[in-house]
Amino acid sequence: MPDTLRPKDIKVSVIVPFLNAQDYIERSATSILSQTLKEMEVIFVNDGSFDRGAEVLDLVLQKFPERADNVIVIHLPIRHGVHHANHEAMVKASGKYLIRCDADDEFNDPGALQRLVDAAERDDADIAVAPYVKVNGEKETVIKTSPNFPDINRIRIHTENYSLWNKLISRKFCFDNDIFPLAGVDCWEDLIMVSRLLALNPGIAIIDTPVYRYYTNPNVRTLSRASRDTQLRQHLRAALMLEEWFANRYPDNRYEPFLNRLKLIAKVKFLKGKGKDVDQWKKTFPEVNDRIMSITEVPLIYRLMFAAVAALPTRLTQWIANQCDRFYKD
Repeated sequence: MPDTLRPKDIKVSVIVPFLNAQDYIERSATSILSQTLKEMEVIFVNDGSFDRGAEVLDLVLQKFPERADNVIVIHLPIRHGVHHANHEAMVKASGKYLIRCDADDEFNDPGALQRLVDAAERDDADIAVAPYVKVNGEKETVIKTSPNFPDINRIRIHTENYSLWNKLISRKFCFDNDIFPLAGVDCWEDLIMVSRLLALNPGIAIIDTPVYRYYTNPNVRTLSRASRDTQLRQHLRAALMLEEWFANRYPDNRYEPFLNRLKLIAKVKFLKGKGKDVDQWKKTFPEVNDRIMSITEVPLIYRLMFAAVAALPTRLTQWIANQCDRFYKD
């Protein structure tokens, strides 16, 4: 018989949103349900899938009957977006800690969650952080957080610092500070959560052993125009919402360096690919244009190019804009 846990006994709630993940959900779910940590619940959120992902998940769950009473599967009839799926799972979670697992990834080994819990409880930390393994085809690379982590004014805005899936986060810390996904934003959803959490100066525990395997597609090199435009709109919305949150929470502008960098990155797709719009780039977050050279986390060559785009007449900057195509290509 399954060994049912009471809510107060659950150490970790693993949140797994998925959409049309029939090719990956077996790998992901198996890695979660195989964890040695017993005091765990798993919340799967089917965000309106129309493939066989839910059926595949059911077959995996049947292989782990001992976990049955501590697995929740939420089926949303239509797609609402990752932000909504994560919010649905967070409000239903009972665990002392939360962690996300994307449906196309997996935990690195069965002891991953136990190591994170041990570190968080040993240091009485609000967040426990670990390296992860980036898997790109046959190539595997261990990725660690930036040396200046968790100072958001000094770490680069990138996956290693702002992903949710290599961070065990206190549920109480999230709820006490009203840190939930922001409505309407799926791109940068991790960044929106993690940046606000780190700004609150949480207790941090960092371990050296990877806990997660993050799979990338080596065959995907460029975005379509439609995808690029969607990401651009989402990034601009995220930057605006975060700017408002930081202004309300920290009127002393202590995190202005982070926000300047965020806004510069958010609008960079105006200068990428076909249909570049230099004029719109200049008009979007214009306050950043005079501060580009002070954003030292961006490589100097790109700062020089962006500063030139900001300073020179629009008609003269098309060539410079073309050189920006490599910026944040990953």
